[in-house]
Amino acid sequence: EHVLFPGVRFSYPFLSDFNTGLMLRLGVPVPDAWFAQNLVLVTAFTLLVYAFGARVGGRPAVGLWTVAFFFLTGGLGIWYFFKDLQATTAPAWTFLWNLPRDYGEIRSLNYLWGSPLLIFLTISRSFFFGFPLGAMALVLLAVGIEGPRRPAFLLAGVVAGLTPLFHTHAL
Repeated sequence: EHVLFPGVRFSYPFLSDFNTGLMLRLGVPVPDAWFAQNLVLVTAFTLLVYAFGARVGGRPAVGLWTVAFFFLTGGLGIWYFFKDLQATTAPAWTFLWNLPRDYGEIRSLNYLWGSPLLIFLTISRSFFFGFPLGAMALVLLAVGIEGPRRPAFLLAGVVAGLTPLFHTHAL
């Protein structure tokens, strides 16, 4: 039941909030709960994208390229990132922690091409759940296609069936 509207059932993917709520009940501060959850999920997603690319491409190098292409989908802003990185006198970690500008949208150059990954992540925490679940279902389907592995297909169906609880669009 929706907390704000008594008698109305949930109509949005609530499990990402539920997971954060569990951490809050354990005494974890809100920013730390969000960060911990997001760090685990983005790591899982990165590994799943790698596994999918390596499995479908047949080589580990294809998995690495798949991850690189996915995370660098912000267009040519990467060119300005490397120029700024080369020009800085600060250590690389300090530069990365304090980026001087948004490399997907450089308004002074009329360059407005945000990374789909960052655009989705900044508006929807449930995206962190949905994309790893979707990637996991795809990896399991790839495993099942490679050979007669019924459990992989069954597990892919279970994972895909759970996605609406976390992120409807991933389904």
